[in-house]
Amino acid sequence: MNQEKPDYQDKQEHSFDEELVAYLDGELSRDNVSRVEDALSENAEYRLRLKQLQQAWDMMDDLPQSTMDESFTKSTVELVVVSAESEVMATVKRWETWRIGVWAVSLAAVFVMVWGGSALVNRLGGRDNQQLLNDLPLVQEIDVYDPIDNMDFLEELDASGVFAEELGDEI
Repeated sequence: MNQEKPDYQDKQEHSFDEELVAYLDGELSRDNVSRVEDALSENAEYRLRLKQLQQAWDMMDDLPQSTMDESFTKSTVELVVVSAESEVMATVKRWETWRIGVWAVSLAAVFVMVWGGSALVNRLGGRDNQQLLNDLPLVQEIDVYDPIDNMDFLEELDASGVFAEELGDEI
């Protein structure tokens, strides 16, 4: 029968491995180093796992070292540069799109404000202007009517039919 370890034990062993590797690398704080050393003095399994990791660590030193030539470095740097350029271009393109959008919205807002202001002025100021347009014939002939002192004279002219003849000719 094959007995499997519970999942939490695998996680605990993985945590121990990480801690032991950090111990071997010298990456632990003083408090953590002392805690690991206390655990090593008390736990034989922990010491065995450290020994296994140390042996694997030592075997890695026996592996041949690969050296990279200048072309590898150059190609890697070129890839980084190309990636950075593409990110910059994407950022510039987003900025240009955003800027065009802001200008379009601003232009539309100005157009709406001008149109609304014009409509408001025409609506409110149009009444007075319409009265002036209705009185334009009278205003154009103001020099003719200026010597008249009162309305009685004009009413007598109207009663005599002088104005009726002019209206009849135009119709």
